[in-house]
Amino acid sequence: FGGEGIIAENVQHEQRKIVRYNQLVPNLVSLHNVEQMTRVLAQLRDEGSNISTEVLAGLSPYRTSHINRFGDYTLDLKRQVEPIDFSRRILAATTR
Repeated sequence: FGGEGIIAENVQHEQRKIVRYNQLVPNLVSLHNVEQMTRVLAQLRDEGSNISTEVLAGLSPYRTSHINRFGDYTLDLKRQVEPIDFSRRILAATTR
């Protein structure tokens, strides 16, 4: 994945783009994973599930099994993107 860490280009500005891309993509994947995990945890909490700190400590946003390494994705560009709720808290609501 990501060329096994080898940059085939020998042009400095192309190398910079590749390095930035290889930093940006994992950060975006982690952001997506955190948002989706938080959304599911909030739904479970709202349905009455007890979410403890021990459960949360065992979770990690670094999940890649849903990533197609070869980039063959079908996009629905008409689909509305739900806004991220940055104020959502999981533990604050469970400790009341």
